Amino acid sequence: MKIIVILLVVVAIGGLFVRYAKNKNAKKRKFYKDFGIRHGLVYSEVKGFLTVMSTLKGPVKGVDVLIKEQISGKGKGSYVAIEIIIDIPESDFNFTISREDILSKVGSVLGYKDIQIGVEAIDKKFHFMSDDEVKFKAILNYNLQQELKSILKNLNGTIQLKDKRFIYKMRSEWFNQKKWDELDRVLKFMMIIAREIKL
Repeated sequence: MKIIVILLVVVAIGGLFVRYAKNKNAKKRKFYKDFGIRHGLVYSEVKGFLTVMSTLKGPVKGVDVLIKEQISGKGKGSYVAIEIIIDIPESDFNFTISREDILSKVGSVLGYKDIQIGVEAIDKKFHFMSDDEVKFKAILNYNLQQELKSILKNLNGTIQLKDKRFIYKMRSEWFNQKKWDELDRVLKFMMIIAREIKL
């Protein structure tokens, strides 16, 4: 009798877990599809055991955009991340933009050069690196500086242009509408830079 009770409990817990995973995937799918509709991107997904990895792809204002989920990290430190990827074949330099934090301050002490653009309100809040400081400063004009200030609270990862590929990556656990709005603002900023580089 005890074995039957234990089996029923295990089956009930398993059923609850499956229901939770399905509900979470349905919510995530809706966020992706709504975001895709708003930007004219095509939705696709890869299904795994109780998981769905979503992708959005297509042109946005003449720039090809890919937004995808993928597993980042290894072992116990792995997590699901969302990446925005924009290929920019016209690019001939690399750069990174991130919020100023303790790691960037330690990097500066260790000799990694933090580019100062000459606007104190921005230089205090952001960490910039590039292999061509002159081109980077030319791209980051007054209008882009204002856009950058507007996404300070939304920037939860690093914006990086490396080897002609423009990438923004952030953790996607517990994604909600506020996080999608933040991602939308970062995408807008990246699109402006991508168009500037393509000119």
